[in-house]
Amino acid sequence: MSVTLRNFVGLAAAFGVAWFGGLILGEYPFDGALPVFGGFLMGVSVVGAAAFVEEGEDPPPWVVVACAVLAVWGIWRAAWFDAGAQGELFGLVPQNGIGPLPGVATYAMVGAAVGALIRLIPRRRRDPALEEEEEYGDDFDEEDEQDEQDAYEAEYEEYEEEADEDDELR
Repeated sequence: MSVTLRNFVGLAAAFGVAWFGGLILGEYPFDGALPVFGGFLMGVSVVGAAAFVEEGEDPPPWVVVACAVLAVWGIWRAAWFDAGAQGELFGLVPQNGIGPLPGVATYAMVGAAVGALIRLIPRRRRDPALEEEEEYGDDFDEEDEQDEQDAYEAEYEEYEEEADEDDELR
């Protein structure tokens, strides 16, 4: 397991997305299915920010887990705002007393964790070289390529003849 600066920059980007997402989701009431769906999208977005910094590579599992924690924190923060938190210290800790967190906030936090941790599911990567081989089979060679080119040229000539006939009819 190698730890690079890119991993930590990705976590910083994920923190920013979770912080901003908490602000946005905190503006809406925590009732119904919206917080759960928003939580799932928060998890996907937070991990997506870290993956974007990784430049197309999947982030290491420890980064994905850290992003899941950040996504849950963002939903928790939104629920605190919904419960009545006013002031905050650098966006981390609400300053004044608040009411109880909404009940659906727990489900939203679970949705955020699931949305982030879904990135840990291994995806089947496709090799472009294998796709061409699967399309033409193992026996594809230069003769087949020439036959394909000849068929394309014949089809093009047929198309030109039809276009010429249409022009003559006009």
